[in-house]
Amino acid sequence: MQIAEGLHTMDHYGKLCSMEITSQSLLRFANLLEFTIRKSKLDNHIFKFEIDYDKQQLIKESKLFEYKPINTETLNNIYGTSENNDDLSFINSDTAWWKDQESWNTSYQLKEDNSNLIESMRLTKLFKEITKTDNIKPNFFTQTVGTEVKTHRDVGTLCAINFIITGGETPVMFDGIGKDTYTVALLNVNENHSVPTQTGENRLLFKLRFTSNKYNEVKESIKDYLLNV
Repeated sequence: MQIAEGLHTMDHYGKLCSMEITSQSLLRFANLLEFTIRKSKLDNHIFKFEIDYDKQQLIKESKLFEYKPINTETLNNIYGTSENNDDLSFINSDTAWWKDQESWNTSYQLKEDNSNLIESMRLTKLFKEITKTDNIKPNFFTQTVGTEVKTHRDVGTLCAINFIITGGETPVMFDGIGKDTYTVALLNVNENHSVPTQTGENRLLFKLRFTSNKYNEVKESIKDYLLNV
């Protein structure tokens, strides 16, 4: 009798262990599936890669430009002259911020003609060759420490390569997709994205804006180049 009861207890315990293992396996599978789906979605929004660039030279070149805030006035000016007249409805979600913000700025003209832009021009030329297009516009961007960039799309731009110069790896956040950090990356800036509060120091980046080539097209061109260098 005692033996039978012992066997019954062991059988019950075995079933419980089996259920626990099954539960743990299902949880691991669910987490893996969630990670795989998220990574797949991010792959359609950000492509990180490594390439040499001279940060110190870019810092010097960034100081040769005048800057202006990327606000409602600036966006409307770009919208009016761009072939890619993107939807500016994102402004309506944060109307006051877009109207008054002065912490996120873009370079727009040189302080002096014939300035020596060795590294920014080298990178622009390189990626024109890689992607076989002349429709690339280089800019420097700054973000003040302690500030954020609200949800937006890069008006007049189908995709862009960002080179972080100073400010660390502050993540880019894509609506409904997730966030990721990078040092150099191709971004699908034609999708809604934002940048959380910048910490540590002011952020400076160099951006190559593609005005006629879409994200996947540029991504494949960069992949092909990297396979052969």
